[in-house]
Formats: sequence, structure tokens, C-alpha cells
Amino acid sequence: MKRKLSCVLLILALTLGLLPLGMPIIAADKPSSWAEEQVTRAISLGLVPQSLQSQYTQATTRAEYCALAVTVYENMTGKTIIGRVTFNDTKDVNVEKAAAIGVVNGVAPGLFAPNDKLTREQAATMLARLAAAIGSPLPQKAATFSDSKSISSWAIEAVGQVQAAGIMVGVGNNAFAPKDPYTREQSIITAIRLHDVIMGISPPGGGTQPGDTQIKEYAAKVHELVNAERAKAGLSPLGKIEALDAAAALRAKEIEEKFSHDRPNGTSCSTVLEEFGISNSFRGENIAYGQSTPEQVMNAWMNSAGHKANILGSSSKNLGVGVYKDAAGRFHWVQLFVG
Repeated sequence: MKRKLSCVLLILALTLGLLPLGMPIIAADKPSSWAEEQVTRAISLGLVPQSLQSQYTQATTRAEYCALAVTVYENMTGKTIIGRVTFNDTKDVNVEKAAAIGVVNGVAPGLFAPNDKLTREQAATMLARLAAAIGSPLPQKAATFSDSKSISSWAIEAVGQVQAAGIMVGVGNNAFAPKDPYTREQSIITAIRLHDVIMGISPPGGGTQPGDTQIKEYAAKVHELVNAERAKAGLSPLGKIEALDAAAALRAKEIEEKFSHDRPNGTSCSTVLEEFGISNSFRGENIAYGQSTPEQVMNAWMNSAGHKANILGSSSKNLGVGVYKDAAGRFHWVQLFVG
């Protein structure tokens, strides 16, 4: 079988598709393609300080994140932070403001380490504290990442909170990588997600949310049916990655707006992996809409040679499934395959 994936469309009552491999080249002085739309939106809402509106793929420092947190706080509350907590190693006013509202602490008595790279667990902790400072604390929930034991004790509660709220997801294979650095664009994306959670902003289209019971059940059923077909063919089952399911759920909402393997912003569907921190190699995407049940959509895919080949691909190791029900009651379905 040729490695190159073909694009297949069925134009009847259903429309389906697949995508070839490939990721775009990203310029450092503009947001990555996956992040551009939401970064632009965050800037338009006044949530991003001027100092962070460049070099988006650069690692964020602890002081830079304070500037972002202060901007989000003052924008959303309409209040200027008056208090200050000082440190011996920095006179940065945003660090002093962020400490005053309880978003950050020092790394040692009197020390903040403003130029140290921000880690993912530090970002999670600051996000959870920022939500509380704004007056909308995130619900308590235990983290379920495969490497949860490597998360620092002071951060584990916050990681569970931002994971449950959908503000931060894993980096692939259900790992959180708590000590990894956090880029400027990742910082901005999670800031806008926090903003949306607090403001109760729903995804476009007014359809069913991905947390609804039926949506979860349908996605799980599609995954089950895929592995049943693979078992018949003597193939190993495809694993489940929480972040990959989240990426597929986003794609399911996106195909309501633009039914294509290109995203609404014009980039390839494969860019969604980077948006959710997934490093696994992209293998393909199946999309569909109009089918009412998991069985119907799987029947359609298995009766299309290209889509069947994707489902039974020997190079795929993990599967993400996204389901979205729009305001008219129509279901949109996405499968994302990765190595």
C-alpha cells in the first residue's frame, strides 16, 4: 500500500474525507498557524501586553507571564492592581502586581527568578490562581495524566483544575510534561481559554458541547468500533490520548463552519496536533457529517476504500475521535490518526 494518503469524497447523503501527511513551516515572529486565530483574538480583546506580541514560539519567562496575567486580570475585572509585593532580584511592576493578588510566589525568600523559563506546571498553577483572583475559581478535580506522579506537590491540584476545565491539555500519550518550558503562544492560548471559561463563551454554532454525555458516549463508541474492525483484520487496537480526543473535538466543531481538511483559518488539519501539544506523527483524518449514530458513520467509512485504509492503517498507533452536534441537530464526526 502506498504511504501517501489519498483524499476521498463521497457526495451522496454523506460527505467524507482523508488527508495526506505534512506540517507547515512556521515563522518565529508571527504565531504558529494553529495559534494565529486565537492569538489575534486575544490581542483584539486587550488580553496580551505589547511585549508579548512577537517571537511567539519563544519560551515564556516567569516575568513575562506575570505581565500576561496582570493584563488579563485588569482587563477582566476593570480594576488596576494597587498592591505590590517586592523581591530582591527584580523591580518589575508586573511581577510585584501578580504577587500582590496571589498569582505568583517567589522561588526562595526574597527571590523571584524573573528570567527563568516558565514551566508547564508553573503555568497551570498561575492560571488556577488567576481564575481565583478574578473571582471565578476553577472546580477541583484530580489530574489524570500518565506522568502525574512527576508533577510537583504544589502544582498537582492546579494541574487537575486546568485539565478538567479544558484550559491545558497533555503533550501526547496522555503526558503533561510538567517541567517542560511554555511558549509565548501557548501562554496566550491558555489565557484566552481561561477568559472564555470565566465568561461562559461557547464554541461557534451554538451546538452541543463536547462534555455532554451523549457526545462522550458516541465518541467512545466510534473508538470501540474502530478497534473491533482492526481486530477482525488481525491488527492491534488504537490507543486513546486525551489531548488527541480534544483536538478531534475541535476539528468536529470546525467542519461545521468549513467541511474540509483545511481548517477555517486556511491551514491543514494536521496543525491541530501542535495546538494541543501532540508530538506524535500525523497519519490522517476522516471527516463526516449527517450520520445519526456511531454505527452509521463507521459503516460509511468502512465502505469507502480510502477511509477504510486509514482505519486499518498499520502505522497508526493512537486515535482521537471528535463528535459535534450543531444547532440543527446534525452530527459532525472526526477521526484523527497518529503514530
